[in-house]
Amino acid sequence: MGPLLSGGAAISAMLLTGIMLQRYQHKKSSRYRQFLRAIRAGEIIPYYQPIIDCVSGKVCGAEVLARWKTKDGLATPERFLSIAESTGLMISMTQALLEQVERDLMVLRFRLPRGFYISVNVSATVAMLAHMRVAFSRFQRGFLRQIHLTLELLEWGSTDTDAELAPLLSQLRETGIKIALDDFDTGHSSPLRLARLPVDIVKIDKSFIDPLTESGPQSSHVDDIIYLAIQQGMAVIAEGVETEFQYRYLLQRGVSLQQGYYWSPPLSAGDFARYLIRNSGK
Repeated sequence: MGPLLSGGAAISAMLLTGIMLQRYQHKKSSRYRQFLRAIRAGEIIPYYQPIIDCVSGKVCGAEVLARWKTKDGLATPERFLSIAESTGLMISMTQALLEQVERDLMVLRFRLPRGFYISVNVSATVAMLAHMRVAFSRFQRGFLRQIHLTLELLEWGSTDTDAELAPLLSQLRETGIKIALDDFDTGHSSPLRLARLPVDIVKIDKSFIDPLTESGPQSSHVDDIIYLAIQQGMAVIAEGVETEFQYRYLLQRGVSLQQGYYWSPPLSAGDFARYLIRNSGK
């Protein structure tokens, strides 16, 4: 009787596993169709957060931040990047976003300051870089170097090694594209990567900027990141700057390129155009 019961339990477990797997596949397929439809319908749109040169006080660039237009409003990447990754649609989303950025900037190009650069987040995978290499280079050439493209490397979903990524990044740099290491010194973005990857820009993560307050201790960690990047001839951008103290603290240490709500929140293409007009006379 015991073996029969064990066999029945095993069969039941197998059936239950099959049902759960089927439900998971159906849910994944449903999410795939929903997100693919959103991409094709142009619901994944770019917002632009200005990057300020604090010495001149003028806009020198902008980071592209994806938003998903849903019936409930705009969704931020925290709510849909996992969907893009799990459905295998990260590359398709990036392609569609880059095409929309190109259309937006074609309209704005005569209002952009000289040397303006646009920063786009990309997952640091061989598949992404290899597939999008031609599109990135074409974007760079399309503006006759009036606009410079920067790729911010995200570690989302990446299992590729730096040795695999480095040759692709070098090829992109040869076309004039800049490479930025996003969220530096968080996760796998360690100082060792600066030696292994061809990097032009280091971005100081908001999590390191937040503790900078007048009442708090000075951040030796932020100072170390700044020193390391400057010693290696790399530009430094601080993101998540929200207070005057943070702005001045960073500027005193040579970080003149900053972004964050102290300067401006992420803006729609129309609001970004108006922001450029308001700040062009400063």
